[in-house]
Amino acid sequence: MPDRYGQTALHVAASCEQPAVARSLVLLGANIHAKDGPLHDGETPAMVAARFGATEVIDVLDKYARRRLKMAGGRTELVPAASIFLKNAPPPFSPKRMRVPSMDEIK
Repeated sequence: MPDRYGQTALHVAASCEQPAVARSLVLLGANIHAKDGPLHDGETPAMVAARFGATEVIDVLDKYARRRLKMAGGRTELVPAASIFLKNAPPPFSPKRMRVPSMDEIK
């Protein structure tokens, strides 16, 4: 949920150069394409990370975006973030079989 300036937790993680927090937020479903408010020129978390020189956060966001596109087979529909970071993604529509990997497994 954005704050009164339109910034999400992912925007804050990017500006504070926190790749582990950014990774966790992405796993929990944070929108990597969210734009902050007009006070901040409508920047996405990746743009904020670039402005602050947070290269590790940029890597996390890029990795997520690339895997999401690959899993979607080039289509643009949404793919659950947690399944992107699993080495063996569960079959579709079986949330009982999904598990969120630990931070050590993601690296």
